[in-house]
Amino acid sequence: MQVVAAMRVHDFALTESIVIPALERHVDGFAFLFHPDDIQQNARLTRHWKYGAHAIWRQSFRNAPTQKAALELAGTLSPAFVIALDSDLLLPDRFGDEFENFKSSNRWSMDFYNFECWGDMDHVVADACYRADPHCMVLRWMPGLEIGGYHRAHRFRFWCGKRIYRCPYPMRHLAFMTPELRGRRFLRGMNARAKSNWRAEVEGPRAWAYNQHPAIPYDPDMGWKDYLVQAKRKLG
Repeated sequence: MQVVAAMRVHDFALTESIVIPALERHVDGFAFLFHPDDIQQNARLTRHWKYGAHAIWRQSFRNAPTQKAALELAGTLSPAFVIALDSDLLLPDRFGDEFENFKSSNRWSMDFYNFECWGDMDHVVADACYRADPHCMVLRWMPGLEIGGYHRAHRFRFWCGKRIYRCPYPMRHLAFMTPELRGRRFLRGMNARAKSNWRAEVEGPRAWAYNQHPAIPYDPDMGWKDYLVQAKRKLG
């Protein structure tokens, strides 16, 4: 398979209905790392028309080891490229052209900013309350590639040392889009360790997701710099 999606499927409500269908056209196959709890969803995804491989992760579903395992699983399909997308993310609408540019470049990995959707998929938070650094979501693959843990594989530059392709168009993050989704994230945060990022989303000064935030329409042609201009205009 030329392009494989490595995806950790846990408990996000829109993975199967929105995220995976949006990713289908960009990949030749999926490598799914399943949480064991949702037996019915796991069975459905093994029948997906672009299914390639799967494994079940029976330990605590923590970022670093599960990301490493998902990448290793994708590697068994001998890809040229791996898209390691989280199960609550949508690639930008302009991804197809950017991916072709990346393929023909000498860059080793592809980085993205992300927008936080608010209300629906067509609106994004304007006040940059959750300002994450760009994340690596696309890797050029080769046999025998050494894979690090989450912060190393996910942020490829820290251990690979090769040049990075920065996509000008951010992804959309769906995890805080509606009150229902924020409620699920809240429960995850409250069940997490006190010093974890998930816990910080629901307690203390970084618990931004339960306030109301101004939003602006998502524009497929809006790059990160364009977003900052529009957000500033929205905030007055």
